[in-house]
Amino acid sequence: MEYEYITREYKGEKVYARDLRKMSRSGWEVVHAETIPVRRGCLATTFWVLLSIVTLGIWPLLVWLLRGRRVKVVVQYRRPKGGEQEEVRVRAQAQNVVPQESKKARKSNKVLWVVGGGILLVSLGIGVSLGSHESRTTTVTNTPTLAATSTSLPATSTPTRQPKSTSTPVATMPTLRWGVISGIAPADVTVNLENRGFSCTSVEEGAAGGYYRSCKAVIGNADFRVDVYGDRPLEVGMIEVNVTSADGNALSPAVISPVLEFVSTIPFIDHPDLQNEAKQWVRVHLQSLNSSKQPQSGKIGQVYIELVGNPPLAYSLSLSAKR
Repeated sequence: MEYEYITREYKGEKVYARDLRKMSRSGWEVVHAETIPVRRGCLATTFWVLLSIVTLGIWPLLVWLLRGRRVKVVVQYRRPKGGEQEEVRVRAQAQNVVPQESKKARKSNKVLWVVGGGILLVSLGIGVSLGSHESRTTTVTNTPTLAATSTSLPATSTPTRQPKSTSTPVATMPTLRWGVISGIAPADVTVNLENRGFSCTSVEEGAAGGYYRSCKAVIGNADFRVDVYGDRPLEVGMIEVNVTSADGNALSPAVISPVLEFVSTIPFIDHPDLQNEAKQWVRVHLQSLNSSKQPQSGKIGQVYIELVGNPPLAYSLSLSAKR
């Protein structure tokens, strides 16, 4: 018996199974069938991998893998000669089946691409939104405050209190060397002296520790220097007045006594009775020093006071929290 042969390719095993039933009814029988894997497209593979990375999950890859491997089936048929009319009918049916299946596959692929593209866009939008939310920071601006400035005060025989400084000390001493004269700040000394014509320096750190400020003035032939010492920048531990003769001639008590009396009252601001006591102490013991040449010392309130020198050429008055 003579046979006629045909070979067909099917896009998938399902298409082949449906066509095989029709071919069998037309008298065709399978001589040889071979299943050949079809490689996945690079574009589709890249899409599903990127979708998995963007969504931080593996479900897109699982969907892609569960779609199964794409194959094509190559089949060789035969049948006895003489069945051309049936072959024509079966071929027409097969041709209708394959395009329909192709259309369905293309439609399915389009839907899959649309859904996948939508998921990708949504995932990208969520990622960008989260990134911008995390990178959003709140900037806090510190508004500087205007520090109070001291104004010049008229010279007076009684010292006045100066505004307390609110600045933070730049350093602290481990131990108190001079102690603290409570109730006054360095500015109470320097500003009151500047109002009487003295020139004062800013705070400096001593080589042996502590902090000091110096005020100087020349009145007549008297060269005055007032030093303010403290263990911390905003504390007063000792006030020391040194006066020497600028020309080698004797210093006049009428010149040096008012200055020494004024400085002796500074530790007692807001205490007029103690200020009067300090002034009287300086007057009396300055005379005693001139006559006896011996150091003079005492205590007024909580402040130790001492007057020494080499009359009539040099004098030194100190007021301290510690003896």
